[in-house]
Amino acid sequence: MSTALDVLDRSLRGDPEGLSFLERTASIYILDRTNQGAPTTYGCWDFINQGLNEVERYEASHLNAGNENRLNLEGHVQLLASMARRAARRSPSSDLNLIGTCLANAGHQASTAEAQVLITHNSELQERIMGRIAAMVFDFSFHRINTHGASAFTNRIAMESLCAVVAANSVSNGPGAIGHLVMDWIVPSVENLP
Repeated sequence: MSTALDVLDRSLRGDPEGLSFLERTASIYILDRTNQGAPTTYGCWDFINQGLNEVERYEASHLNAGNENRLNLEGHVQLLASMARRAARRSPSSDLNLIGTCLANAGHQASTAEAQVLITHNSELQERIMGRIAAMVFDFSFHRINTHGASAFTNRIAMESLCAVVAANSVSNGPGAIGHLVMDWIVPSVENLP
């Protein structure tokens, strides 16, 4: 099992370390200075992105396997959606403050330009993930059902949770984001409803 799926699986089984990792990941950013020339932050959006990738890879690699060999990842997707909803409720200024706290806690003396690069990277990642989640929720071609079972993304509870993520993100980002959600995602999707 891949890293993010393993953490999610352990958390779903009640493992205290897995639950603690998810709680911290949803609440703070960590500064990664592995590459001194290009430090980066790691937080909830990074983990959600990794988790979504791992679910999709797992499902793609098990398309031809029988159901008895395939894990049910519906709970994993629901847990990712819960984490994403929590992060999506934060306003952009709250995320900015969390990144500032991350830099201060790490003792990293970042220039204003370097801090802005980290903030911009995080905002772009959040925007990509929100677009990806909106596509999953409003484009039913993502809801693969094949002879070996349904995708974890077809689970109604997971879909409702992902809808809540998109809505929470729109509300926390203001009226322009709400208009974008309605006019660019919800209204066009009416034509594609099953």
